[in-house]
Amino acid sequence: MQTYDVIVAGGGVAGLTAGLFSARLGRSTLVLVSLMPGGHLGTINQIEDFPGFPQGVPGYDLGPMIQEQAMTAGAEFQMSELMSVTPAAGGWQVTTGEGEVFARALIVATEIGRAHV
Repeated sequence: MQTYDVIVAGGGVAGLTAGLFSARLGRSTLVLVSLMPGGHLGTINQIEDFPGFPQGVPGYDLGPMIQEQAMTAGAEFQMSELMSVTPAAGGWQVTTGEGEVFARALIVATEIGRAHV
């Protein structure tokens, strides 16, 4: 079973950002993305007032940008949903659509009603 310091469940802005900073801190990090990088940002044509983009930015561009930044920092990504979480000695046993992994820490950054925990 693969072991990570941190598993982030959620591929929206919060989950991608958590994965980015976790990896930057040198933690082995897996981000579980069920829909697409950026989550529902992918359905937004123009996001206004987002720092660094004075003219706005399409949501479908922003999600992959944050994912690329997180991957450059060392985060791994799995296109899979979180199926279940079980407390285990020293962390969490996490079941995804791809199988089981172990995490010392778990960050749940999903929409309300989307987590299957």
